[in-house]
Parts: sequence; C-alpha cells; structure tokens
Amino acid sequence: MINTYVVTEGQTNADVLQKLLPDQLTKDVVFVVGSGKYSAQSLASTLLATRRIPTALVVDANQENEAEQEDFLRSILRQASPGVPFEVFLAIPEIEVILFQDKPLLEQLTGRQLTQLEWDIGRHHPKEFLKSISNGHNLSIISILDDLDSQTKQSLQQHPLIVELSQFLSSVAVAP
Repeated sequence: MINTYVVTEGQTNADVLQKLLPDQLTKDVVFVVGSGKYSAQSLASTLLATRRIPTALVVDANQENEAEQEDFLRSILRQASPGVPFEVFLAIPEIEVILFQDKPLLEQLTGRQLTQLEWDIGRHHPKEFLKSISNGHNLSIISILDDLDSQTKQSLQQHPLIVELSQFLSSVAVAP
C-alpha cells in the first residue's frame, strides 16, 4: 500500500534519500523521479491532485533565493492539494551538502584532509567539490553512501533535511 510519495528532481536525490532515510519510514513510500526541478514540481502537483496521497517534494535550491523558491513551490502544491498533506524540502544548495555537516566526518569519508578554504568552497558547491577532489575516481555521494557503516549513517541522518523529511513521513504514516 502506498502511504506517501517522495518526489525528487533526479535519480541521485532519490538514491541519497533511500540510503539515508530509516527503513521503517520508507517501506510504504514510493520515490518518484523527475527530470529536473520543474518536472518534479509538476509530478508532485499531479500526484496530489489525482492520487490524493501525502507527498513530499525534495529539490535542490541551487544557490537561488531559498525562501522565495520554497514559498513558490508551496503555493503551487497548495493549489493542487485538495487538503492532502504535502511538504516542500530544499537541499541547500544541493543534496550533496548532507556530507558537509561535519568536517572530520567528510575527511573520513573522502580519505582526505581539507583546508578551511576547501571546506568553505565545498559547503557552497558540494557537487562540484566532490568532482574536483575525485582525481578521476568515482567519488560521488552515492559511492560514498554505499560504503557507510551504521554509525556513520546515523551521523548523516542528523542532517536537518533528513530529520525534517523523516518527521513528515512519520506524521503522515498510516498505522497498521
């Protein structure tokens, strides 16, 4: 039974969320992948209007005005929602920022000591930063998450995006 939809703007975002959200919260969740932010917004609106099932929209902010962007997305979804719970979640600036909540943890995950300048740049452009330090290796957020132990996974689950999305999923969960 589908309890909730989580709509993302791309496969990487969906993969990250599936790897980091607690399993008990995602067993009745369907991840729907858009082909960009506007595709995801359209999918979320359509699901709310036609399926009438709680929906979370998770998109990257991409250095845009976050508050304005969030207000716009909420307004669009509110128009489509016939009283069905929904929520908008912005990864600021992009989903890879989840790795940048703790410098020693990121250093452990990447196997590299970071200067303060690298840390600052990485927090503002996490996807590009991961590409720049990969030296031809496949150092993507997915490859990093694939190798997590349970303690490290729990640390990453403390990122506000994961915490807030988990709270939403818990709030709309249907009791068995």
